Amino acid sequence: MGYTATNKLMSEEAEYKLYEMVSSEIASGKKDIGVWTKAFSMSDGIESKAEAQYIELMVQRYKNSIEAGQERDDILKTKEVNIPKKS
Repeated sequence: MGYTATNKLMSEEAEYKLYEMVSSEIASGKKDIGVWTKAFSMSDGIESKAEAQYIELMVQRYKNSIEAGQERDDILKTKEVNIPKKS
């Protein structure tokens, strides 16, 4: 099953929204210190490069979270979940 042009466009638009979200977080002073530290380390301490790396890492992090959520939702939709009842 391949991507149609519409699917690709929708996927790109969703990705742009993630970049926008990260940009807004940075503008408001919100940064994940662990991700920022990794980005800074990967950028040899060059702050402008670190910020660009941080954006990429955060967008990927959000994509991974979304994909994990979608996988979880797909599993829950197709399998019966047995939750033990309290006696």
